[in-house]
This record gives sequence, C-alpha cells and structure tokens, in this order.
Amino acid sequence: MKKTRIHYLDMAKAVAACAVITCHNTYAPEGLRSSACTLCVSMFFIISGMLDALSHKEKKSLAVTASDRAVRLFVPYAFFSFFYALILIRMNYANNAPAGIFTGMDEFILKTLSLNGASVLWFIPAFFFSEMLLILLLKFADRISNGKGRAVYVTSAFVIIALLGLLSFFSLELRKSHEFFAGKNFMMYLAGTFVRIPFCTFLTAIGYFVTELWKTAAKKTEKKLIKMGPAATDKLTLIIDAALGLILIAAHWVVDHLTPTCDVRTLTFQDPLISLASMLLGTFGFILVLKSLEPFAERFPLNIPGFYGRHSLEVMLTHMDLYPLYFAEVISLKLIQFVPFYQVYVLTFMILIGVLIIDIPYLFILDRICPFIMGRKYKRRSQ
Repeated sequence: MKKTRIHYLDMAKAVAACAVITCHNTYAPEGLRSSACTLCVSMFFIISGMLDALSHKEKKSLAVTASDRAVRLFVPYAFFSFFYALILIRMNYANNAPAGIFTGMDEFILKTLSLNGASVLWFIPAFFFSEMLLILLLKFADRISNGKGRAVYVTSAFVIIALLGLLSFFSLELRKSHEFFAGKNFMMYLAGTFVRIPFCTFLTAIGYFVTELWKTAAKKTEKKLIKMGPAATDKLTLIIDAALGLILIAAHWVVDHLTPTCDVRTLTFQDPLISLASMLLGTFGFILVLKSLEPFAERFPLNIPGFYGRHSLEVMLTHMDLYPLYFAEVISLKLIQFVPFYQVYVLTFMILIGVLIIDIPYLFILDRICPFIMGRKYKRRSQ
C-alpha cells in the first residue's frame, strides 16, 4: 500500500532543513542565525515524535521498527562517513602533500566508530536511539494501562515526560564537566554520543504527546463546530491554526533573543529553559502555519518545500561537506554587489536558494540512481 504523506510535516521538515543551512551560513545576520540554530535540529526531533504518534509506532513490533530505522539511518551514516573521510584526505593532500594526508584521520575514525559522528553525522545516531528509547517507554506505559482506561496511559505519559526531563537536566550538567569529556579516546567520544540522548528523547516525546493531545482536542472541537457545517468548520480551523502559529513564531523570535547560545549537538545552552521555550514556540508555530496550508500543499509553489522536506535527510547530509553551501556563498557574493539595499538579508536568502538549487543533482542521485546509500530500495516506475 502507498504510504500517505503528511504534507504539512514534510513542509515543516523543509523549514528545519533551511534552518540548518542558515545556521551554517556565516554570512547570515546574527539574530536570524541564532533563531535558525535554536530551531533546526530540535524541530527535526519534535517532528519525529509527531510522526511516531500519527503512525502509532508504539503498537508495532519493536524488532521490526528498530531494524527498519537502523537500515534507513545507519546505512547513510556508514556511506557518508566514508565520503567525508575521502574529502578529508583530499583536503589534506591539497594542503600538506605528500606528507600528512592522513592528518586528523585517527580522530575521524574514533568519532565514526563511537557513533559520535564526523561533521553533521552526529544527529543520525541521536535520531535512532532517542526514537527507540521513547518507543520502549511507550510500550511500557501501554502495558501498564492495558485494560485500565485512558487515565493511566495519560498519567504514564506525564511520568515519561518528567523522567526524560530529569535525565536531560543531568545530561546538561554532566556535559559541563570538561574532565568528563577530556581527551580524544574512544570512551570519551562514546560518552559524548549517549549523553545527549535523554535531551533528544525529551524533544521527541514532546512531539509525540503534543500530537496525542492535538488529536483529542481536534475531535472535541469538531463536535462543537459541527453545526456550522464541514466547509465552514475547516475554514475556521485553518484560520485559527494560521493565527496561532504566527503568534507563536513572533513569541519565539522575542524569547530567542533572551539567550543567544543554543546547540543541541554539544548540549551548550546559556539558559536551557529559555532555549527549550524558544524551540517549542518556533517549532509548533511553523507547524501550525504550515498545517493551515495543508489543502494547498500539493500545488505550486508549496509542493517545492514538500519535495525538500521528503529529502530533508539528504539535504542535511550533503549541503555542507559536499560543497553546495560553499559554491552558493561564492556565487552569491559575486551577485550581491548588484543589490543596492538590505544586502545582508538578500545575501542570506540568495545563499539559501543557491544551496537548494545546487543540491538538486545530489538529491536526484540519492533518490533515483543510488537509493541504497540512503537505505532505500529502487523505485519501480509504473508502466
């Protein structure tokens, strides 16, 4: 059976991918870049939790789910680790030939084997382990509530959120210990891999349980508005989603300026609670706005972000180390001299669009020619 796409979440993943590109764009305005860095990775984890809730993954076999996710995540992890290693050797050869071409390879290998991940690859193990941990906790909660009603399940959900929040706090405190992460040996990188898992799982769990509450609220709202008729109800719902989403995005922009330091990879936050509030406000703000556009998601031009959302993992893996960002910056810096106003913002937009365009051949190769790199099978074209 053909898998049904949730278009507004595809578009949300495209927004997150664009935020990742902007976060890595050193020419972007500081305020915009700070907002993008707060949103980008956290948004992916929250969307992952929402997709888990919508697909009822806690009801499925853990072994099947784990094996499927492992193939879809660790196959590209292995391939792109190899690609990045070749790029590192090539750069060393250009700078230090003939000696020193393997400079930094010991650290690269340790990061790869410990699943700490070279460059942007750290998020792949984080996705896998955070999702598996959440599903395990959900299965445990589901078993407890079996035959005892919804109340026990909801109580278990809040316990899970509280537990993950507590573990995240301990992870943040542990991450501050320079002694704990000192050195470059395998165990230190391995510790760095797993110390961020509670926080990533916490974000995934928030996405999951907000979706559960969202579904319940939607049913109650539909019952109250049913007298207005389906068409009027749908329009009112879209308007409410858009208005609330814009309010949350504005609140995110204000809150984000209170704490400029936010890095999920290293668990570096100036103020974790304010950073978390900024993540949640921005993520759900964009999701609500995009949800209001769901009826038009398959039409031009909204089908464009949908396309990049479906290939957001590929965009994240290719945009920096395979040089689309570099080429987009070089071209945009040449063209920006012809723009007489708002140069920094126009330059940021040009670089973003440039990356998305230059990335298209990579997406085509990974989707059509070499899908096995992304852990997918070849698609059979209908005759």
